[in-house]
Amino acid sequence: MSVVNPTLHNSQISRVLGHRWRRLSDADRQPFISEAVRLRAKHGRDHPDYKFQPRRRMKRRAGFRQPLTVRQSTDSSSADALSELHREATSRSEPLNLYNFSSVVQYGLKLILHFS
Repeated sequence: MSVVNPTLHNSQISRVLGHRWRRLSDADRQPFISEAVRLRAKHGRDHPDYKFQPRRRMKRRAGFRQPLTVRQSTDSSSADALSELHREATSRSEPLNLYNFSSVVQYGLKLILHFS
């Protein structure tokens, strides 16, 4: 899946694969489940003393993330510019693809630059 669409983030790939897995019938899932059982048993034989020991995540410092602030403008030129950006985004021949990071960033940058 990452070869077909290399720009997808791991969380997006996991989400798509999860949807595909849930749509499979029990009969279609069975070969994967059998292989997982076989590999689990093989790992147990190859590494008899292995014990899973998850590591705790480090806590973030207080105030590490700063909330975003939005400047509000009352002049009509800002409203007109925002309307133009919205019109541009909605008049595309194809809708804004939220899975395409670069198109979302480009649209977001236009909004940020306008309001900064």
